[in-house]
Amino acid sequence: MKKILILIALMLFISPVSAQNKSNNKKGASGKGVSTSDTKKDDIQGAATWIVEVFDNGENKPGDVSRLKATKNFKIFRGENEIGTWRKIDETKVVVNIQNTDLKIGGTMELLLKEKTPPTFSGKIKKTDGSEYKVNVIMRKD
Repeated sequence: MKKILILIALMLFISPVSAQNKSNNKKGASGKGVSTSDTKKDDIQGAATWIVEVFDNGENKPGDVSRLKATKNFKIFRGENEIGTWRKIDETKVVVNIQNTDLKIGGTMELLLKEKTPPTFSGKIKKTDGSEYKVNVIMRKD
């Protein structure tokens, strides 16, 4: 009987504490609630900003410009959504895979270092339908 009473007492104690911990985890320094989108933003703090300029064939001005975040663990985000991965081949070459092929930047990019300051890479996007676009990627550390 004592064991049952102890179990009931523990269950009553743990339930309010775990509910309180869950609500505290969603509070910022001011004590106000933090939305899940703010939490996701915190996950990619310290990521580098990539400005991706896509050129239509034969054009000298970019037809599409996207702002992405690239993390140290090789993930790429557009806003809060993870859209791809990247990998460094060497000091002068980066390969980027964007899974969302509906985007103009969707596909595989092979990029070569063009300028060191700011780090600017140039190359092509190869889309799954076989089309290719010229692309520049300017990288900025946040």
